[in-house]
This record gives sequence, structure tokens and C-alpha cells, in this order.
Amino acid sequence: MRAHAALIAVAVAACAGRARPAEPASRCGAAVVVAEQADVDALRGCARLGALTIRTGASLDLSPLADLGAVDGVLTVGPTLQLASVSLPALASVGAARITANGGLAAVYLPALRDAGALEVVDNVTLATWSSPALAVVTGDLTIARGGALEVVDLSALATVDGALRLEGVAALRVWLAPALRRIGRLAVVAPGLSLDDLAALDAAQRGAPIAPPR
Repeated sequence: MRAHAALIAVAVAACAGRARPAEPASRCGAAVVVAEQADVDALRGCARLGALTIRTGASLDLSPLADLGAVDGVLTVGPTLQLASVSLPALASVGAARITANGGLAAVYLPALRDAGALEVVDNVTLATWSSPALAVVTGDLTIARGGALEVVDLSALATVDGALRLEGVAALRVWLAPALRRIGRLAVVAPGLSLDDLAALDAAQRGAPIAPPR
């Protein structure tokens, strides 16, 4: 845990010198980098961004992004140190999302997200909850790895992962909600906390076999 935190701190420090302020709200379609609260505030009211990167050592209030409905490119969160949660209530579509190397992040809530090109949730040492209950399709890979505190993943509407689904290094994961999942391109799972029913459903989705209802 200390080693992970130290690596994240070094990464944040390295990024700090390169970070640029976010574009003003009049250029809401741009690719922006958020490093401080003023950058977030400048995006208030934006409905679409070309790309969004959040990397900071500070604690941020992301509520000014409440109207953000689409990120055409990549949504990147990390490295961060004091960002406790990410909640983007209107975000419905992203080209891809990468939530990586966050030292204090406990929860990610993307309740409106319906589709994504790829999802990567990796090296988040304190992340306990990931919730994207409306996500139906991932056209690339879905990777959740090296998150020792992760307990709950809610992907209730997920039906298809065209690429690989990887669950690795998530020994604390106990609640895996993906009852609609019917197709996976490839599967790699090392998650000892999952139930046999969960594992059987994942295997059936990879094989394209009918999935028996939960007992």
C-alpha cells in the first residue's frame, strides 16, 4: 500500500509541471486537463468535451461537471492523491475511460453511462465501489485490476464486452452485479471473492452459452 501511494505521489509531482489549465467553457468541445478547482469551475455547463484528463494532488469538487453528457475521446482520471470520489451524473458516452493510479479515490459513480469504447480501472489502492448501472456495451476491453480494496462493481445493464474482460488482483471483490451479461470476447478472471454462480455466468458469456438463472 505504501509503495503504491509513493508511486502515485511521484507521478502526480511529475505531471504537475506539465499540466495545463482547462479550456474555458466557451470551448466546451476541446480536450482539457483539470489540475485545480478553477479548471473544473471553468467547465461549468459544458455538455460535451473532446477529452477530459483529471490529474491532481488536490481535493476537487466535480459538481460543476454535472451537465457533461459526452466525452468524445478519453476520460482519464489519475494520477491523483486527494480526489475522494468521481460522480458524473449526466455522462452517457465516452470514447474510452481510464481510471488509474489514484491514491485516495473511494468511489466512481457514472449512473448514465450507456456505452464506452474501453474501460480500464487499474492501480486504485483505495477504490471500493464502481457503479455504472446503465452501461450496456463495451466495444473494446474492460479491465479491472490491482484494486485490493474494491468490493462492489455494479454493471447491471452490461450485455456485451466485445474485447477482453479482465478481473485480476481484486481479492476483496464480493459484489459483482452483471446479470445481463451475455457475450464476452475473451475472459481472464482471478477474483477469489466471486461466487461460483458469478464465475459460471462469466464463463457462459464467454462461450456464448445460455446462462441459467441464479439459484
